[in-house]
This record gives sequence, structure tokens and C-alpha cells, in this order.
Amino acid sequence: MNIVDCGVYAMRHMETYHAQNNWDCGLYSDNFEGLKKLRIQYCIDLLTDNANDKRVELQVLARKFKKLENNE
Repeated sequence: MNIVDCGVYAMRHMETYHAQNNWDCGLYSDNFEGLKKLRIQYCIDLLTDNANDKRVELQVLARKFKKLENNE
């Protein structure tokens, strides 16, 4: 019934499917921690990839945010 993580499911399927009969993508019902980890990993990959024109700008903002978080 999860309608929020369709992109995560699609990316995981594309990443793991190799036309096998007994295919296991590693996603299971009620595996919220697994989905959370995939969301985080995919976000990191997209934001830090060299193809992302805003990569350096985002890294600067992330460092500023981390400093704010550590000071509070």
C-alpha cells in the first residue's frame, strides 16, 4: 500500500533484475528500515554524482547544515 516509494522500488528492481527465475530484489513487506536506507543511498548517489551540476553547491550547503546541527 506504499504509494510514496514507487521510484525507490523501480530503481531497486532495475538495479537487481538479471532475468533470473528465482529473482530476489531484497525488498520485503514492512521492511521500513530497508526502504529508508535505500532512499538515503539513492539520494546521496544522485546529489553527489559528477553529472549533477549543483553537486558542489549542495556539498557546501550540507556542510553548513551539519555545522548548525552540531552547534545546537
